[in-house]
Amino acid sequence: MYEINFVNNSNLPIVVSSWIQKRSGLSELVDVTIPANTEQIVTSSVGEWILGSLFSNTEYYEQWENANLKFESRLAKFRDEPGFNNTYTWNFIESRFNLKYENGNIVWSDV
Repeated sequence: MYEINFVNNSNLPIVVSSWIQKRSGLSELVDVTIPANTEQIVTSSVGEWILGSLFSNTEYYEQWENANLKFESRLAKFRDEPGFNNTYTWNFIESRFNLKYENGNIVWSDV
């Protein structure tokens, strides 16, 4: 199992999704919502995580709606080890946020 400290320095919550192996040959996509300005250890069976904004909580949903942001299943992605071009993070859609690897942490922040 892989784990990394995720720091949400933004003013909005974010969903961190990862594959967690339940038994041999069976994994489940698990979502964890990280509230604004908090940090949490997140786990993954494959060492990759996806950031999104598809919230199951009405309060979090309304915060994104009030910020005039779209709801997406894939805003960005990060890994516990560098991939191509020695990069830990990739933004897919939303340029309002910055995602970076910093001193063993993944940091999500407002631009």
